[in-house]
Amino acid sequence: MEDAHTTLLDVEDATGTAFFAVYDGHGDEYIRIVSAGGSVESGRINCGIGLSRALGDFGLKSNSLLELEQQILIANPDVKEHKLTDEDEFLVLACDGIWDCMTSKQVIKFIRREIADGTPLDKTCEKIMDSCLATEVKSSFIGCDNMTMIIVAFLNGRTIQEWQEHICQRVSAHVKPTNTPNGSSSADIGGITPGSGKRTSRFYSRLPRWLQGRNAT
Repeated sequence: MEDAHTTLLDVEDATGTAFFAVYDGHGDEYIRIVSAGGSVESGRINCGIGLSRALGDFGLKSNSLLELEQQILIANPDVKEHKLTDEDEFLVLACDGIWDCMTSKQVIKFIRREIADGTPLDKTCEKIMDSCLATEVKSSFIGCDNMTMIIVAFLNGRTIQEWQEHICQRVSAHVKPTNTPNGSSSADIGGITPGSGKRTSRFYSRLPRWLQGRNAT
């Protein structure tokens, strides 16, 4: 996954319930891109790629006069050390084909509900990807990108069945995640966020399936 975000859920930690391994809103992203000769318009670099940090896309990393970390597109990750506890339920790794359509909070809610219903994790991934598919393709790419997703269960000594029952009890008791400190909807710089796509369409006919029936906002 060259354009992946990682979301970690901790339902008990009010200050860090879910965070991305690549944070949104770096103040120097836009400056770096423009200084390297790139442009940012409508959340896209050079009217094409919708992320500013990724593996691959070597055409945006080929300026021989610049260091690797000064290129239009870089692969430098943000590293956050997190000590796992029994309160950490699972980790989600997904590319921007998912994050263009759903926020981290929505993904977490979706996954916890499916776990509580006994849905296997691979089927849960399939359901999320199916729900993100656009029902109609016009000029928008939202819901039309490739999608890759991995859910990692933190069993903490439990069997998979015990882990599912543990989360089911939490869901039944309405133990919910709180605000995401560095979620996908945080402020971005220059119209683009590192490692994520940019929602640019608000047309109802182009919304993914899970939003059909709601007003486009």
